[in-house]
Amino acid sequence: MNLPTTTHLRRRLLRFLADRRGSNAVEYALLAAMVAITAITGIVAFADSSVTMWTDLGTTIRDALD
Repeated sequence: MNLPTTTHLRRRLLRFLADRRGSNAVEYALLAAMVAITAITGIVAFADSSVTMWTDLGTTIRDALD
């Protein structure tokens, strides 16, 4: 069995670190994750006030129609 030498492993590691293929996909995935986290945080932060607003609006419309 042929085991790789330290020099060979070092060369492969340096080649791997220098490879930029796929970096755009990773960047877009990170950007999409940040947008999703921001949207979820905003929805959670304003959920209670939004429910209250729609409930008040529904009550006002119902009272106006009665």
